[in-house]
Amino acid sequence: MLKTNVAALLLVLLLALPASATEPMKITYFDRYPPRSWQENGEMKGILVDIISEALGIRLGLPLQHEGYPWARAQAMVKNGRADAFITVPTEKRKAYTLVSQEPVIRFNVYIATQKDNPKLDQLKRVMTFDDLKPFTMVDYYGNGFSEKRLKEHKVEWVPDVAAVYPFLASGKADALLVSDRGSYDLQHLGYQDRLIVLPQSLHTLAFHLCIGKDSPFVKWLPQIDKVLKQMREEGLMQKISAHYYQ
Repeated sequence: MLKTNVAALLLVLLLALPASATEPMKITYFDRYPPRSWQENGEMKGILVDIISEALGIRLGLPLQHEGYPWARAQAMVKNGRADAFITVPTEKRKAYTLVSQEPVIRFNVYIATQKDNPKLDQLKRVMTFDDLKPFTMVDYYGNGFSEKRLKEHKVEWVPDVAAVYPFLASGKADALLVSDRGSYDLQHLGYQDRLIVLPQSLHTLAFHLCIGKDSPFVKWLPQIDKVLKQMREEGLMQKISAHYYQ
């Protein structure tokens, strides 16, 4: 009888626990975005995964579930309440259904990539602002919220996903592409270093933040998350993790 009562009591206590105590925080990532996030043998890897695992998993002790999808779907899952968070630039559209960390997960600069033999190369080397790019044809992928905002008055050829932008640019169908610090990494790993170049001038500095769905039980953790992210930034850990992938 005593064992039965103890078992019943444990069951009641378990059922009384909030969902966040028994269910992991589900974070969705772009599954083809190396070195920041990619899926390999069913497992998510990359800079963003490592930083979040350290901050939320190790330092805050939160159970985590990392999942990768096409980027539009990854965002939709948070918007529809089927996942808890993603990491990206917090646009107004995204802030309509998420609460955003004050501390960035990563920061990076925005540059211009173009063909080495582009006849407009000298003109592109003089570009210093986004407005300076208006005379040129740009290329980018659907779902890139930053480019959709910054290039809304520009001529842009939109392609299905990030994997398609480099072959499109290399073929000469566009003049330029906005790239971040990972642009040189992409050129090397995708085999375009002989045909494309990243110009040295930075047009802008961007930051990726943790965006948690407003209805997620994990939004209450944002103050603690900000403290940990700030601590990691001051330790230089974000830079160390990124540098490891860019070697």
